[in-house]
Amino acid sequence: MNHQLKIIVLWLLLVLGITLHAVLENSAAIYYAPLPEEPYGESIPMMMHVIYIMAMVLPMLFVLLTLFITSRAFKIVSLVLASLLALLHVFHALEEGGLENVTQLLILSFTASASVVLVVALVKWLRAKPAI
Repeated sequence: MNHQLKIIVLWLLLVLGITLHAVLENSAAIYYAPLPEEPYGESIPMMMHVIYIMAMVLPMLFVLLTLFITSRAFKIVSLVLASLLALLHVFHALEEGGLENVTQLLILSFTASASVVLVVALVKWLRAKPAI
C-alpha cells in the first residue's frame, strides 16, 4: 500500500473516531442525563464550531487534498495538522481515562493511536524519495 493511501485511510479513521466519540458523548442525554430546563444559549457556541472544524472538517478536506497534492509544502502542512490533532487526541484520551463508558474509552484510545500512526506515516511520506 502506498503512502498516500495509508494516509487517506488514517485521516478517515480519525474522522470516524471523532464522530463516534461525539455521538456517544451526546448519548448520555438520551439514556440517563436530564436535559436542562432552559437552553444554554441561542445557538451552538463558537468554540464548538472551531472544534468540529478542526477535528472533523479539516481531516475530511485533507483526505481530498491528499488524493491530488504531493508537494513537500503540503506534506509539511499535513504533518503539522496531524501532530496537533495527535496531541489533542492523546491528551483527551488521558483526560477521560476514568470514564465509566468503556466504549467511549476504547474509541478515544483508538483515535489517539490512529493519530500517532498518522503522524508516523506522514513523516515517512515526507522522507520518501519521489518516484521517477
